Amino acid sequence: MFDADQKSFRDLLMEIGRERIRDKAARWDREHEFPWEIHELLSEQGLYGLMIPEEYGGLGRSVVDFAIMLEALGASTADGAVMGALETSSLGAQPILLAGDEEQKKRWLPEVASGEALCAFSITEADTGSDAGSITSTAVREGDTYRIRARKVFCTLGSVARYITVFAKTSKDSGVRGISAFVVDTRDAPGFSVGRVEQKMGLRGNPTVELNFDDVVVPVENRLGEEGTGFATAMQTLAKGRVAVSADSVGVMEFCMRYAAEYARDRKQFGRPLSDLQAIQFKLADMAIKHETARQATFHAARVLDDPASSRTEIGHATAIAKAYSTDVRMEVVSEAIQVLGGYGYMEDHPLERIFRDSKIYQIFEGTNEIQRVIIGREVARAGASR
Repeated sequence: MFDADQKSFRDLLMEIGRERIRDKAARWDREHEFPWEIHELLSEQGLYGLMIPEEYGGLGRSVVDFAIMLEALGASTADGAVMGALETSSLGAQPILLAGDEEQKKRWLPEVASGEALCAFSITEADTGSDAGSITSTAVREGDTYRIRARKVFCTLGSVARYITVFAKTSKDSGVRGISAFVVDTRDAPGFSVGRVEQKMGLRGNPTVELNFDDVVVPVENRLGEEGTGFATAMQTLAKGRVAVSADSVGVMEFCMRYAAEYARDRKQFGRPLSDLQAIQFKLADMAIKHETARQATFHAARVLDDPASSRTEIGHATAIAKAYSTDVRMEVVSEAIQVLGGYGYMEDHPLERIFRDSKIYQIFEGTNEIQRVIIGREVARAGASR
């Protein structure tokens, strides 16, 4: 599936994960602590800038490579804090890559690629989760500036990011065609503030917050692309985000499967190892089937994104399948791994308890799995009708 360079890259990340990250994951979760202590290492390895082109300070690698990174970190650590930081900062930078002009890319991307600045993505509002076209945030042009008024929710890294790509309407009555994208530098944004810090079931090492934009004035130069193109930019960004959470999930499934298998080999019941019992072997077999199927779907979607000939429909279909399937079976695999451990799997002494709490949100963010099924179902119906 991978070439020699990609295999070496994966091996390096597996080693970093096992030796430098895995043992810290429980503490970051328990203390609701962002993984700053590993931030420098991630930056030194260029992981924040993995998909940012070399001319802007990044490594210029592919979506497949990005998926390899997340799969490897998931398999070696199952740590939502580190993977979430890398996923989210990349998500925040994607609109700059997709819609920014040359000057904008040179201004912002080198800081993000180096890890000097984190970047967040903010579109969701209290009443407009899956219905992004109904956002009420506004950006009113006043000469050479825009005045942004917005209340955003569920912004991951919003309290620690230097740059936030925020989506607001420059035309109130144009639906999705009225949405535009802007970059807000939180160091120089009077009227910007962080509101409620959410207390979450899982992913506690990544802060998720409300953001307030009270008449935040940004220069026209901070708008990404033309007015009205923001929704298309957001959807293209989320397509890569769906592959990211799929790859993350594939890695976590591998971690859980191995953890359960090792426990079953060591644990004895009825005078023999649990792994000798057919009931346990069937559970491990089902985990392996789901893991491998999800892995194939994920890397297929990554390759579709890397192929410049792929149509928007092909991208939407492949990424929706990867996201919906991988995150659904992730929940099943984690749950079955806990079942293999029995009561011990429910305890905080083992990582499966934390992983189970982390996993639920993957069925919800980057587009709920119900929305992914709408995308898939529409395409299947359209293809059938055209025969």
